[in-house]
Amino acid sequence: MLLTLILILLLSEGVVLGYLLWKLRLFLPPKNEGWLETLNQHQEELKELEKTKKKILTEIERLESILKESYLVSSIVRFTAFSQIGANQSFSLCLLNDNQNGVILTNIFTNQASRLYLKKIEKGKPQIPLSPEEKEALQKAVHQLKLIKIRSRQLSKI
Repeated sequence: MLLTLILILLLSEGVVLGYLLWKLRLFLPPKNEGWLETLNQHQEELKELEKTKKKILTEIERLESILKESYLVSSIVRFTAFSQIGANQSFSLCLLNDNQNGVILTNIFTNQASRLYLKKIEKGKPQIPLSPEEKEALQKAVHQLKLIKIRSRQLSKI
C-alpha cells in the first residue's frame, strides 16, 4: 500500500514536472539562438513598448483636457410660448461641459417672428434669471452629467 502511494506521488510529480518543462520551453529560445541575443531582443522590445505607452498616455491626457472643455451633455425642452400660437415650436436647449459651464439657447416662436436668446451658465448657475423651461433644461443637463460621472467611476473600478 505504501509502495502504491509512493508510486502515485512520483507519477503525479512527473506529470507536473513535465507540464512545467513544456511551459518553460514556450519561453526558451530555439536551440540555435543564444540566451544573450534573446534577452537583448526582449529588452529592446520592452523599450519600444514603454515609448509607445508614454505616447498613448500623453495622447489620452491631451484628449481628456479637450473633453473637459467640450460640451458633454445637452437637454432640450420644447414648449408653446403663447397659448394660441404654435404647437411646441419654442424650445430651450442647454449645453454643458464637465465643469457645468455652458449656455442655454431659448427660441421663442410667434407667427410673425422667431427670437433666439442666449444665457451663460457657470458652474451650474445662470448669470441671469431663467424661465421655468430653461430651469428644466438646466436640471436635465446637470442630471445627465451626474449620471456620466457615476458611470465613469464605475468603469474606472473595473
